[in-house]
Amino acid sequence: MKNKNKVSLVILIIAILTSILLIVYSFTYKYFEKEEPVPCPSYCEEVSEQISDLDLEGFKYIKAADEGKEGVYFRFESEGNYDELYDDDDCLDDIVKIKNVISAYLSSHKDEILHEKTIRLAFFGEIGNKTEIYNYEKYGKPLEEKFVYYDDMYITPDYFDEFKEAKHIGIKITDDDDLAKLADYTELKMLYIYGENEISRDTIEKVVKMLPNCEVKYRKDTYGRIRKK
Repeated sequence: MKNKNKVSLVILIIAILTSILLIVYSFTYKYFEKEEPVPCPSYCEEVSEQISDLDLEGFKYIKAADEGKEGVYFRFESEGNYDELYDDDDCLDDIVKIKNVISAYLSSHKDEILHEKTIRLAFFGEIGNKTEIYNYEKYGKPLEEKFVYYDDMYITPDYFDEFKEAKHIGIKITDDDDLAKLADYTELKMLYIYGENEISRDTIEKVVKMLPNCEVKYRKDTYGRIRKK
């Protein structure tokens, strides 16, 4: 009888230990498994490798995929929250690296399929929000070698030098910021202004004067050259 009890106890202990190991493995295997290579269409394997080789701090490159007959889509995910897409230097630095490496590739590979594709880069925050950048205007589709259209992205004056090619972008400013470098945005057609504190009318008028060919939006109001619908 005692032997049977011992055997039962051993079996119970083994079952408990096995259950514990399975639970631990289920939570930790993803940190030890070998990473699979990033999948992508054959026509963008080379540039995909260049993106994978970048020293990214704020985002992880997830995948590239065909987007209809004319486009390709690159997905990146951040482990931080959505505010980091606006405020975190690592995220903005990564976006600069990624857009620049793809633009350089397009410029030096004019005869390849990727050069004829619309390209969308999507950057996801932890809670599912995202910012996207394009090498085309969504409703017009003139292709660009550079990324000039930015959705839901607001850069600070520290990054004005990195996005001078923009045609559609947002800025995060205060009344005390030096905005002189906005004068370099000669191609800008649409500008969204964001500020955690109220932006004065004087600051808005200063921006409008610097960008005579640009429509400027701040909250519910529109200023400057208003585009026809």
